[in-house]
Amino acid sequence: MLKSARIRLTTWYLLIIMCITVSFSIVVYSGVVKSTERALGNYERGIEQRFEKMLPLPNNIQNPARIEMIKNVKTNTITLLFVVNIAILIISGSISYFLAGVTLEPIEKMLEKQKKFIADAAHELKTPLTSMKAQLEVGQKCKKFNTLESSEIVSSVIEDIDSLTTLTNDLLKASRYQNYENKNSIEDFNITEVVNKVHESMKQKAIKQGVTIKVNSSQDELLVHADKNAIKELITILLDNAIKFNRKEGLAEININKEDKNLEIEVKDNGIGISEKDIPFVFDRFYKADNSRTRKSFEGYGLGLSIAKEIVNLHSGSISVKSRPNKGSSFLVKLPIAC
Repeated sequence: MLKSARIRLTTWYLLIIMCITVSFSIVVYSGVVKSTERALGNYERGIEQRFEKMLPLPNNIQNPARIEMIKNVKTNTITLLFVVNIAILIISGSISYFLAGVTLEPIEKMLEKQKKFIADAAHELKTPLTSMKAQLEVGQKCKKFNTLESSEIVSSVIEDIDSLTTLTNDLLKASRYQNYENKNSIEDFNITEVVNKVHESMKQKAIKQGVTIKVNSSQDELLVHADKNAIKELITILLDNAIKFNRKEGLAEININKEDKNLEIEVKDNGIGISEKDIPFVFDRFYKADNSRTRKSFEGYGLGLSIAKEIVNLHSGSISVKSRPNKGSSFLVKLPIAC
């Protein structure tokens, strides 16, 4: 599809270029012919004025040499302009095809990502649905289920439904931040207060995982110009990962600092880490790193970090990661501070 679009775009480029060059050629041709006729006329009048003093000349005599010369000028000009236009057509055709490719390349990449996203989403949706169907079919066929066994099936189905709910919520968040238009939500607020609120909301989960959360801020009040709810979501995602992929008696640390005109938020842990080969892809949708980070005990669909990146991007910030297997990970977010 994109190949035909590239050809169509190239054709449009060529049509525009050729319309301009043909129009320019017509102007050049008219100018050259008129200039030639004017120059020859002036030259002939000069000669006539000299000879009239010696011998009167009859009026309206056509000069064959002048007519032939103008005819040659017209022919040569048309030939030259034709050659130039053909050369422009060939050169501009190549350049137009290249530029069409450059123009369509981001669209092609976006479509490829969209296809992959749809395929991955379908796969993630299929897994719990298949599990639910299998369990319900077993319950339908077996008529000797006792209350405990029935309760186990219902609990398992509820877990799968919760899993689907989590997935759909994450997909909605990803879509919302990717197509963010709510500029009215941008405000100045104290980032330290938001971090402390996230800390409080995640404390029980951290205790359950045996992880200690530590918050360090260079100042009690650090203002940032951003969407408060989006930044809260960002910190929640990063802290949730720091807890989830940690070890017993591990540490999840949030450091807040002001660096020049940026606010730096670092979320780091001393957990299982990420392998070097996986680091370039951790912000891709549905990407899950090596087996150490994707064991069945770890919940999630690989959407959290992609949502985090979308949030950072819409605030004109940056996010980076440093990690070593079995040593932990460090995510650094840089956001513009409030003026």
